[in-house]
Amino acid sequence: MGIMNGTTNFMLCKMEDEGAEYEDALKEAQALGFAEADPTADVEGHDVQAKIALLAKLGYGKTVPWETVPTAGISKIASIDFEYAKILKSTIKLVGTASTNSDGSLAVFVSPMLVPHTSPLSSAKGPGNMVLINSQNMNMSTFAGPGAGRYPTANSVMNDLIRLGQDRTLDPFPLDSQMALNNDYVAKFYVRIKCSDGLGIIRMVGEAAESTGVSIYAILQNPITNRSNIDFVVTTEDVKLSQVKAFASLVEAMPFALSHPLYMPILE
Repeated sequence: MGIMNGTTNFMLCKMEDEGAEYEDALKEAQALGFAEADPTADVEGHDVQAKIALLAKLGYGKTVPWETVPTAGISKIASIDFEYAKILKSTIKLVGTASTNSDGSLAVFVSPMLVPHTSPLSSAKGPGNMVLINSQNMNMSTFAGPGAGRYPTANSVMNDLIRLGQDRTLDPFPLDSQMALNNDYVAKFYVRIKCSDGLGIIRMVGEAAESTGVSIYAILQNPITNRSNIDFVVTTEDVKLSQVKAFASLVEAMPFALSHPLYMPILE
């Protein structure tokens, strides 16, 4: 798993360190050359989607069609999410993950993730990239370096051209596996709900959680300053991605909801 897009990491660091909102962080990233005029591939996670599909093939030998990888970007992240992340002693990173499920199948996905400060991923700053690899003999290995900007990009392109010119290429995918692919992964989730204040909200949210099999771990709410626009957070016990999606859809349809809830996994 890891941070594989320097543009989004730069933006998230700006939002955390300076309290910037998403649009302001994006404009600065574009001005510095980290983000393109059309930033969709970066901010919606498509760049990481392609990279984690390649890394899954490298690490597990499983061919993963990139379009099958569940992907969420950072365009829905707001400064309020960093306020709640701080309460949870965490930060927020856009992370691509390829890991085995309990049944031995492979889960590959891209999502913003609540990352505890104890994780090496939390230390990646600015346009830096960082990938963590867990292996049987090495345990955790960390690979880090710059991931955006003209010089890192040019360096990588020239390195590939030189290797091709010297015919120093190897089989890029030496492993081949027929392991099953199951992207309905299990995690603890952070769910932010934007709503107008009223009676019975927590009860209705609890009923929606119960009906979708989502076990609530905690409910967090900052002091209310505007009763017509409130953000509160539900954290869950281990649940499947499909269950959280169903829960969010039920909440979105409730009369107090102002938008589709934002949900992301919590890294343990």
